[in-house]
Amino acid sequence: MHTTRQVCVEVTEHSLRTDMSASGVSLVVTGFGVFADVLDNPSMRIVEELSSNGFACEGFAESVQFKILEVSVDGCSSFHDGSQCTENERMSSATVFVHIGVNSKGTHINLEECAYNNMTFRVPDVKGFQPESATIESESPLDQPLYSSLHLIQMCQALNQIAPALPGREDVNLVQLSQDPGRYLCNYVYYQALSHHKSQQKPMLSVFVHVPPFEVISQDVQVDMVKQLLILIAKNAADQK
Repeated sequence: MHTTRQVCVEVTEHSLRTDMSASGVSLVVTGFGVFADVLDNPSMRIVEELSSNGFACEGFAESVQFKILEVSVDGCSSFHDGSQCTENERMSSATVFVHIGVNSKGTHINLEECAYNNMTFRVPDVKGFQPESATIESESPLDQPLYSSLHLIQMCQALNQIAPALPGREDVNLVQLSQDPGRYLCNYVYYQALSHHKSQQKPMLSVFVHVPPFEVISQDVQVDMVKQLLILIAKNAADQK
């Protein structure tokens, strides 16, 4: 456990830049740490591998940052508050949040199309907070959705064209669209990202990606698919910014 905690700190502080500043797109890619019965979070492992291998989305993004988020409302809120200050200092660049989290019962990689103004936590966050039917934005109705502006349908199709065939699942698309991010921290951090764009009257260029356990789709395959997804996102965001 101590080794994992050290790695998380290094990833949180890691940032990669490319020479392709003309794209005007900065990616912020996050995973979640441990929580409840998830002691080895695949989203954390994916982000750690991308960071340690120096993946920079070169030629498509101005910068890529990797962060591991604490599984708490306080941790997610602090992250987005800090990101907003950074973006205000760099108004010429479009910041795209790509949040990754695990669906422990998942069988596919899901691109979540929307998030909902609802906190209903099935288990407490790591700080013991467990709201029920509470709004994230008090001025908006409970369960009101916000939708990503990214072209997720086209991205899903493109990813499935290059996805490897898995034994016993040759006819199954590994990447699917979803409109059910849950109502836990995955939904919370996604809603914050979309709300952040909305408050600045900008296209809502962010997405949440739910990944299954590595026993279902291997780490190597998931990392490769996320790399391709990040390139597609950077291209699409550059076209919309």
